[in-house]
Amino acid sequence: MVFRHVRFFRAQPLHLVYGFAFTFFSSTGQTFFLSLYAFATTLSGICLMKFGERIDCKAITPYVWRVILLLATSVILLSLTTNIAMLLIALFGLRFAGQGLMTHISQTLIARHFNQYRGKALSFSGLGYPLGEMFYPTLIAFLIPLIGWRMSLFTNVVILLAVMMPLLVLQYPGKIFKSVNHEKHNTASAFLWIWHKDHNFLRILPSMILPAIILTAVFFYQMVIGR
Repeated sequence: MVFRHVRFFRAQPLHLVYGFAFTFFSSTGQTFFLSLYAFATTLSGICLMKFGERIDCKAITPYVWRVILLLATSVILLSLTTNIAMLLIALFGLRFAGQGLMTHISQTLIARHFNQYRGKALSFSGLGYPLGEMFYPTLIAFLIPLIGWRMSLFTNVVILLAVMMPLLVLQYPGKIFKSVNHEKHNTASAFLWIWHKDHNFLRILPSMILPAIILTAVFFYQMVIGR
């Protein structure tokens, strides 16, 4: 079984590395890292409905670059925060780019490319979530006593750009994943059409929503559960 996974990875290494990288670095905006910020989370979810669809009708490489730079800028802004307005903007950027678009890019590109073994490819890219949950809290807990919380956030930006920039420069996503040139459409009308016409969407929706609800509850109340 192990050898089958190795052969699968060797057959499509760049696609799987991209999928894994985006889920891993989405950790900067995930609940376990940011904790209780409902306003930023809700607003980013609303915006994701509008801007997430653009991956279907825009060139992939510029789209990915914008998301990476937005995520890096948001982390820097959070490290420089001196007032509530800067804090809210930074948290929104982290939720929108990190938790929202980074995850969205990974799942969309992997699902679009792999017709065969799609589930295996998605499961591999999904390893970025637990590894990010292990890596980021450990890193921050180690760095804050040494260099403070502001510099620890700068360290996150350095790690993000040190990994993603060479990956994006040396292997353009647009060369690896094909863009889908759909005609521009109204987001609200498209969503309503899916809701009423595509019954598969309604069947899949609970399985997509429930894990997020359950995991968020665990993150919020883990100390109470642990007692």
